[in-house]
Amino acid sequence: MACTNAGIWSRETHKVQHYKWTDWPDRSAPANASPVVELMRKTKPMFVLGPVVVHCSAGIGRTGTYCALDYAVDRLAIGGALSIIEVNFHLTQTLCKLV
Repeated sequence: MACTNAGIWSRETHKVQHYKWTDWPDRSAPANASPVVELMRKTKPMFVLGPVVVHCSAGIGRTGTYCALDYAVDRLAIGGALSIIEVNFHLTQTLCKLV
């Protein structure tokens, strides 16, 4: 879904690209990694266009998983080793209350 909304107080417009994934149940894991990889592949180009908002029902479980994977993929792309402790530390420093 894509929508453009003109502001009430200004002529500024914002384009919103919305992705909704319903096959990842709350407090669970996806059946396989393919949909996660596909979602990340589709959404990654959006990061250069402006702010990206990632949110699940509570904003901590699935959101945290997506953000952790995104951070880990970026770090691995620039080379070097990466530990889950480093990923967890980064997320707890930047995103409040992630699981």
